[in-house]
Amino acid sequence: MKNKTQRFDKLLVCERRYGNRRKLTLTSSDLKYIRSFDNTSTFDDESYNLIITRRDSCSRKILNLEELHKSLDCKNLKIVSFSNMCIHKQMFLVRNSQNIIGTNGSNLTNTIFANNSNIIEIYNNKLPVDIVYNHIADALDNDYHRIKSPTILSDYYIDRKTLDDIKNSLIDKN
Repeated sequence: MKNKTQRFDKLLVCERRYGNRRKLTLTSSDLKYIRSFDNTSTFDDESYNLIITRRDSCSRKILNLEELHKSLDCKNLKIVSFSNMCIHKQMFLVRNSQNIIGTNGSNLTNTIFANNSNIIEIYNNKLPVDIVYNHIADALDNDYHRIKSPTILSDYYIDRKTLDDIKNSLIDKN
């Protein structure tokens, strides 16, 4: 039997709606199975800190992204947008990140490939409470924090309190 190479262009996560709540339909073993297809390499001596942005989106952008970037005192801090990035590059960045900061949304689905990481989800009270990313983090032994942020229309503005909460949630393994 020939070995088949698996190729993923996009990762889709199934969810079901229960009234106004959503529930992830993937089990811990499903998540681990999906993660097993990740053959990207990892660094032994250095890792990234990521801010995942939605620059190309019409909502849930961080309005003062540059201010957030300057305020965080992290080594190898990268701002990335996954919208036009191949899945393999996304997997590599997430796999090699100790801190992953992002607004709630599908970009955080890539945390399936995080390896012993600290995931910080920025959310607001305008959207329903979503435990999908907490479930993914718990199932794959990653740390998870939800930080509420003020919004302007449907975008986020990281105020002093939110910034302090993010800073207090960061970990430094280097």
